[in-house]
Amino acid sequence: MSAAIISRRYAEALLLAVQDANGSLDETLSALREWSDWLAAGSDAATALTSPVLAPDQQAALLGELIEQNGTDKLLGGFLRLCQSKRRLSLLGTMADAYEQKLRDLAGTITGEGVSAFPLDDETKNQIANKLAEILKQKPDLTWREDKGLVGGFKVQIGNTVWNASLQSQLDRLAETIRKGVR
Repeated sequence: MSAAIISRRYAEALLLAVQDANGSLDETLSALREWSDWLAAGSDAATALTSPVLAPDQQAALLGELIEQNGTDKLLGGFLRLCQSKRRLSLLGTMADAYEQKLRDLAGTITGEGVSAFPLDDETKNQIANKLAEILKQKPDLTWREDKGLVGGFKVQIGNTVWNASLQSQLDRLAETIRKGVR
């Protein structure tokens, strides 16, 4: 089974457990990210938790101490212990990503990227997002960046779909229309 599938399953289970306990979904995400970032940083303790060098019972004891020192809540602590016992702590980062995606799905939000030739003001970004929300029937959460190569206009990509309202795209369409009319 792939790491992505495993991560999605664990993330979904964690989300359901947090909902059942009436816990904070966002706080759980934040704590999960802190743990995954700490593991990714590769301290000696983090390496010991994910390495087969230490026996599983020694890893469990170390994790228990770290959970207590960190003040991690009982539910997330139990989740981390489960991940450790199943040798899945190394997937914590992808689990956090999957958990965050599940939260977006619950909120009816989709993520994407917007690219503009110059900085857009918040009103323009909101107008673009609102128009896309009408089209997609979901609220887009767009990350914006600049690309001077666009010359003018913008592009938005959500998943595999691209909406291209750049000046270059408009000029290309105009040129194609002229070529068709000349023939």
